[in-house]
Amino acid sequence: MSLSLLTEAPGAPAALFTLQYDLDKLRRHLQDTCERFASIPRLAPEWKGRAQKAFRTSHLKAQAQVDSTESGFIDGVEAIGRYLECLEDTHRDIALLEEEAQEAFSRLNSVSAREYDAAYRAYERKLEGLRAQARALLDRLDECGQTQAAILWEALHNEPDSWGENGLNHGDRKPLTEADVRRIMKDLESLDMSKVDQGEIGDCYMLATLAGVLNSPEGRAFVRKQIEPHYGRNGKIDGFFVTLYDRHFLTGEVTTRKVLVRDVYTHGVGERHVMGKHVTYVPSIGSLYETAYGQIHPGGTRLSYIQRGIKGGFHADAYEAITGLSSVSVASENVGDMENREYAPLSKQEIINAVNNGQAVTTQTQLSGELKPHDGKQISTAHVYTVISADEENLTLRNPWGHNNETGEPKDGVFIISWGEYADRFVTTSWGEPLPPQSGS
Repeated sequence: MSLSLLTEAPGAPAALFTLQYDLDKLRRHLQDTCERFASIPRLAPEWKGRAQKAFRTSHLKAQAQVDSTESGFIDGVEAIGRYLECLEDTHRDIALLEEEAQEAFSRLNSVSAREYDAAYRAYERKLEGLRAQARALLDRLDECGQTQAAILWEALHNEPDSWGENGLNHGDRKPLTEADVRRIMKDLESLDMSKVDQGEIGDCYMLATLAGVLNSPEGRAFVRKQIEPHYGRNGKIDGFFVTLYDRHFLTGEVTTRKVLVRDVYTHGVGERHVMGKHVTYVPSIGSLYETAYGQIHPGGTRLSYIQRGIKGGFHADAYEAITGLSSVSVASENVGDMENREYAPLSKQEIINAVNNGQAVTTQTQLSGELKPHDGKQISTAHVYTVISADEENLTLRNPWGHNNETGEPKDGVFIISWGEYADRFVTTSWGEPLPPQSGS
């Protein structure tokens, strides 16, 4: 009787081969469509002036999207092929280990009763070694699966449009340049929250939380381990893998998700540069997280709880996505009338302890109404800030905008505020569970 002594390798190579074939068939069909699409301008040669310009602009934009989709199908076919190869290797290698295990089992059954005890101990050691090799093979397969799944997901990802009041499509993305890659690789050495400056996308809660994670050595070490480079066909880095934690929309199960980022939101977060009245944002670590966060949300940059996007949300959502851990929140309380609020002594001490313990702490202003400026700095409603430090007298906050609409030259968004003023303006404070120690940090 044959007995499986180790483990069975998961997955069906035949089914994957069929999927790869079907995807490649779609790619070939798309290639034909791309060639026909490229010839469309010849259908309206007599158009002139504004009509011609509008037509060409629209066609060029659509052509770029079609070309990107075709390129994505090529990458997807290759990703399935790489995983298929790894799966077949794993099946073969585990089958060879199983043969060794069966041979050892047969030898054990052939020894005499006098030799059996010693032979059985040797057999157990042999079997444990083979099981360890099998587990290593399955770990290798799992790592390969996560990597190739991230490439496949990114290759076939179609970012939905999300038009803002300013007429910008917040779903627009742009490829990372070689200069962007060099800058981000350098940023990984220090991981400075001042380079996480919010753009046009309404995800202040996520960026303020990320800045909070970067506010401690443990957090910086954690983030550094969650990002790894991706190498393109030319052997050069053309993007980055970002590990996030995704809660299933229906089941509530939280799973680890490796996400590939090779392009970032055109109007999203970045390192803010101001030259006179001209403001630019260059891609930064925040760009990687923002785009990865958008990839695992079907709604992209649209509203969160209505369209399942990343616009609008809470610290708990962001902290869980970044770290896989949970959060707690406390609120300021009314004192006498609706105009005066304060944090209870216990809540105040919890906030101070959380900041001093290196936990990611954020705070949110009230959802509506007007807030008095603080020391010439605008305090915005329905906005989330990072709490950088806190003691018995004051707190230091950072606006994820990277500024506070100050009069004069904009600063870095950091300011100090007393507890009394803080409680009146910032109605909720949240902090995440402590991160576990990072080996090698």
